[in-house]
Amino acid sequence: GTKKYFTISGGLNTGDAITSTVTIKLYDKTITLNVTERGGFSGFKIDPSRIYSVVKEGVDGLSFNVMSINPWAVSTTDDWLIITNGNGSGGTTEQCVFNVSENDTGSSRAGSITVSNGGNTLTFMISQKGS
Repeated sequence: GTKKYFTISGGLNTGDAITSTVTIKLYDKTITLNVTERGGFSGFKIDPSRIYSVVKEGVDGLSFNVMSINPWAVSTTDDWLIITNGNGSGGTTEQCVFNVSENDTGSSRAGSITVSNGGNTLTFMISQKGS
């Protein structure tokens, strides 16, 4: 038969772990799941935290997730990285979206996007191949 998928998500939990019951009813079957959201979120994280490697032609619409309990904003000093969505209100998982311009320098290059949420900063690294 056809496979069906669904996602269960919650907000950023800074307190104790929370367990909820989810009941799924499909035709004549009922499935009950206990879902536990871990507590103790420290308040600031990016995902993926690894480096993007980009082809020399450039790419539009790359993104990484920002999880922050506070409002956040991003910045870069690299003019070949163009941030198209660079801030969020916090309290949930949001995306930073950016474009990478074509690399016509002839050499590989590396750049970074800095994410700040008040007193904390995280850095997301991007490398791009040259010709």
